[in-house]
Amino acid sequence: MRLNKEKCKISVKKVIFLGHEFSAQEIKPDYSKIKAITEIKCEKEINMHVNTVVTHLSMSEETLNKVKNASSLDGDISLLRKYYLERWPSYNNKVKDIIEPYWKLQSQIYSVDQLSILW
Repeated sequence: MRLNKEKCKISVKKVIFLGHEFSAQEIKPDYSKIKAITEIKCEKEINMHVNTVVTHLSMSEETLNKVKNASSLDGDISLLRKYYLERWPSYNNKVKDIIEPYWKLQSQIYSVDQLSILW
C-alpha cells in the first residue's frame, strides 16, 4: 500500500469515507450524498403525485392557498419542512418534542410547494 501525500490529512475533526462521515463522536451517513440521490430519484415522482393530488382536491384555489399560507406560518410544520430541506439530526432526542414522532418517518416526509406530506 502506498500513501498519496496530497490526499493525506492529519489531525482532522471528521473524515468523509465511503459515503459516511467519521468523527470522534459518531459515524453517520454523508447526508449530502443521500439527499442528492433521494432528490434525483424522488423529486420528479413526488412532484407529479403531489400535483395530481392537489389538482383533484375538492377545494378551491383560494382554499388551497389558505392551507399553504397557514402551513408556512405554523412553527411546527415549518420546523418539519426545515428538517426535510436541510437534514434531520442524527438522534431523535435532538429534535423538538412535537417533531419527535416524525423522526422515525423522516424518509417518508416530503415538502413540496409549501405543503409537507407524509408519503
